[in-house]
Amino acid sequence: MRVLHRPVASCVRIPAFGLVLGALLALPLAAGQTAERPLPSQQQFLDEVFDKILDWERHPPRPNHRERRITTDYDGDRVSERLEEIYRITWYREQPVYVLEAKNGKPMPANYIQSQEARKLKAIDDEIAKPSNKEKIQAIYLTPLLQRYSYKLMGREHLGDRTAVKVRFDPIPGKFPEQKIASKIMENVYGYGWVDENEKELMQAVVDNNGSIHIGWGILANISQLHIHYTRHYLPEQRFWFVRSLKVRAKVRIFFWTSYNRLVESTFYDVNAPDIVGIRYAEPGR
Repeated sequence: MRVLHRPVASCVRIPAFGLVLGALLALPLAAGQTAERPLPSQQQFLDEVFDKILDWERHPPRPNHRERRITTDYDGDRVSERLEEIYRITWYREQPVYVLEAKNGKPMPANYIQSQEARKLKAIDDEIAKPSNKEKIQAIYLTPLLQRYSYKLMGREHLGDRTAVKVRFDPIPGKFPEQKIASKIMENVYGYGWVDENEKELMQAVVDNNGSIHIGWGILANISQLHIHYTRHYLPEQRFWFVRSLKVRAKVRIFFWTSYNRLVESTFYDVNAPDIVGIRYAEPGR
């Protein structure tokens, strides 16, 4: 198995916990998988995929859109609480601005939405003027991670009407020396990504943890379960790929007294690039 090293370039973010390679147990010739022809050359294929990532990071799409987020908390296996939220996402100084528009089917008052947006714009201005030295895990950057994992082409599968190559990735020991929470998580996950064979674009990713992830020797936090499912799709009218859905299932204990057993499911819709007027998309399921 050959490890490819790519230069670190400027970064762009993906949605929170947006780890963009996936994980499931490898199954030879799984449902939908095909083996009619040999897989492409691993080095050439991954080179082209990484070039796509670098190009996307140099020219990231920042469309206005909406997110439908469902947060489910569990007590053991029993649902203890469920929250549904609708966010409108716009951009200010190249930063996303999340404004809560509705909660559990009830629209938020107009004056609340206005004051909420004003506070968020001010927070971005304040952060740019005086950056905080605290670590923030709002997003995961792709480019610095490419050279920290080993890769292997596993097979070819059909996703919808597209053919995808399934790629396994595993963390390389010793490649995560930073004493940061994000690095600690990244060195303890493995996974699989499904890449459109023709376009060399990531279509789907699933991520799992290798075992319990201890933050600060387990005193600050302990992550016993982390499972992430991420999908992207091509928007033909706007001519770019964009996130379609993100699911995060996690069991986390913070210090010794706070625990989360949570599933967060997000779908992204109503995509409207500022430079393309009048193109909008229906909410999924409607």
